[in-house]
Amino acid sequence: STHGSAVAVVADATPVLSVKVSASVPTGATAVGEFAFSDRLGAIPEISKAAAERSGFKGKPGSTLVISNGDRVRVVCGLGSHADVGAAELVTAVAAFTRAVSRHRKAAIELPELGLAETRVASVLAEAAMLANYSYVQLRSDDDVAPRLNSLTIAAEGDLRALRAEVARSTSVAEAV
Repeated sequence: STHGSAVAVVADATPVLSVKVSASVPTGATAVGEFAFSDRLGAIPEISKAAAERSGFKGKPGSTLVISNGDRVRVVCGLGSHADVGAAELVTAVAAFTRAVSRHRKAAIELPELGLAETRVASVLAEAAMLANYSYVQLRSDDDVAPRLNSLTIAAEGDLRALRAEVARSTSVAEAV
């Protein structure tokens, strides 16, 4: 009789994304993300507002501007208007970043200053990246499974110990989903 017994089903998934916090972008990162506001495009380092707009980048949530210098890819992620940015816009931007760098093994992203607690921003960033990187692969052939991002470093200033603790908590939550 199977009454009262449980059957466990284990699904194959992509490897879990490792998320770390560091004071700087690691040298091994082949892609680096940063954020831009739609009403502050002129503040993007080394890119004029006109150049960003000519590339079709307007800083809208979920939009990306990918710039390659050969060795490393730089991904500018739109957050929308500075006054309107919250967790939802950050999730959208981080998901777009994760998709843009999905074929890279190691990436980094700079912790943005949003007027929210740094630990909250790091938490949202870590969870969003892990969930966006997930791919259910059990029913796919090996040829159909694209490589995924393995390691993401959040480059931050401030209380690294508190940020690391919050990212560890957030990654535990995301792994459980």
